[in-house]
Amino acid sequence: MLAVKRLVPLLILPWILSGQMLHLKKQEIGSRVQSLEAPGPRWTAGRSHLILQFRHPVNDEMVRELNQRGAFVVGAVPDFGVAVSAEDGFSLEGLDLAWAGRLDASHKISQLFEYRRLDPEIWLVAEFFPDVDGEEARRLSEAAGFQVHRHPDLLKGHVLLSGDPDRLSGLAQWDEVAYLFPASRDLIKGAHVRGCAGALTTGGVTPMYVLSGSGWPKDASGQVTLSYTFGAITPKLDSSQATQAILAALNSWTQYAPVKFVAGQNATAPRTLYIWFAEYDHGDGYPFDGPGGVLAHTFYPAPPNAESIAGDMHFDGSEDWHIGADTDLATVAMHEAGHALGLAHVDDPAALMYPYYSVGEKIAAGDIAGVQALYGTPGGTAAAQATPALTLSITTPAAGSTTANTTIAVSGTTSGASAGAQVTWQTAQGASGTATGGAAQWTIAAVPLTVGSNTITVTATDSSRKAVQTVSVTRSAPPPAAVPTPDLTPPTISISSPAGTTINTSSGTININGTASDNIGVTKVTWQAGVWSGNAAGTTAWAASSIPLGVGCTILTVRAYDAAGNQGSRSILVVRK
Repeated sequence: MLAVKRLVPLLILPWILSGQMLHLKKQEIGSRVQSLEAPGPRWTAGRSHLILQFRHPVNDEMVRELNQRGAFVVGAVPDFGVAVSAEDGFSLEGLDLAWAGRLDASHKISQLFEYRRLDPEIWLVAEFFPDVDGEEARRLSEAAGFQVHRHPDLLKGHVLLSGDPDRLSGLAQWDEVAYLFPASRDLIKGAHVRGCAGALTTGGVTPMYVLSGSGWPKDASGQVTLSYTFGAITPKLDSSQATQAILAALNSWTQYAPVKFVAGQNATAPRTLYIWFAEYDHGDGYPFDGPGGVLAHTFYPAPPNAESIAGDMHFDGSEDWHIGADTDLATVAMHEAGHALGLAHVDDPAALMYPYYSVGEKIAAGDIAGVQALYGTPGGTAAAQATPALTLSITTPAAGSTTANTTIAVSGTTSGASAGAQVTWQTAQGASGTATGGAAQWTIAAVPLTVGSNTITVTATDSSRKAVQTVSVTRSAPPPAAVPTPDLTPPTISISSPAGTTINTSSGTININGTASDNIGVTKVTWQAGVWSGNAAGTTAWAASSIPLGVGCTILTVRAYDAAGNQGSRSILVVRK
């Protein structure tokens, strides 16, 4: 039996690659550090979730620095990215970042829901960030208007929901929500399923919002040859029977892509999949949880993982393994082999690489499209020509355009797209949306621009492929606004009744009225008679009644005011006998 393969320390990656991107299902993230905008609504105050992409691989020292700043890693986002839960006030200063930001609510919703908008009710799985308490996640989902359904086989962090599709955006806006995707028929029916938490990197588990990575590098002929070695095999199956089931699972992918598996001699050799059964803590930072839980896990290719662990497949030795029945080694190995080739989980419940699967499931059309997007077709050039590449072109505006407008229209074309293709856009400043028109000819009516250089990224996606183009537009600064001339003109006011400047009366009160005017408008008219004062009714035509008078002489003054604070006044002398 081969010795247990030496595992790399957690979060150590040896490469420094250039031109890295974060590949998410609903967006491509480039290299531009952004200021951290305020999080969306939060169920629990004090912390929020964001994504950080570093300019070089994440290591233990960088993670310790994040921890000291009040943040901890809750997921891996290849390449060189991590999702973190951070305290309020978390600072980016001094971190060697290529990009930092938050998931927009629209990027948390599977595009498969676009075809379900007219349904009166949909079923979905809500994936919450790993640090969110499960009971709180269910309460949040109910508060967002969805009905929560219990299922014994749900993965940690997943909540099964049903409700109005129009409420998806309301649920996705919550900071605790990571991704929303359709529920499978088995989940809806309450049938027994097996769940996979996701492909592993030495920096964490890849969440559902992550798109597949770049896969293994191809040789000069366009082929990929991977070696495999076996370690410990479960005693619950005949050793030969178990290894043959796993090899059959590996080779099931070779009929769809130019990939070949050959027997290896050294478990630590490059491009080698080390396959073994282990129980509980087995040295890779991801301990198994015993019977009935996680069945297996697999590490992504190199990169993002180091060659000493890249592609390795670990099966939980404490499970009651079978072949052709639950727990079926053949089905589990076929799913895990997809991760070993670089495939992430997909949103399509009909695909083998959906995070929940049942005994006997096979590679489906969506899985085939995914592996061929990474490696091409097994038939070489002729076969590749039969399936044209997905391409995207931006026709307007021209690169380097300049405008004084606050928005700009963008249009273009795609070719080679399959049915259901979608064109989306985003700017480096965080604005995003979906183009209108068919995928072949698309238009974006108004992309918002900030003063200075604006990079607009347009992405075309179909069931498994993606094409990306960018265009730079400069918005010129608007001319300085004219400084308004201050209003210094006081209102004019006149007293119509009583007439005259000296009034004799024996009454204890007096009524008075008149008119007022101003170049920008009278806002109010007031009166003052000795120690008494008040507001008149009206402005341009005003009146004040029952103004009290003392015995003797009283100066009665009325004042008109405008919005600039200017005032004009008139006075009369009232003599009460």
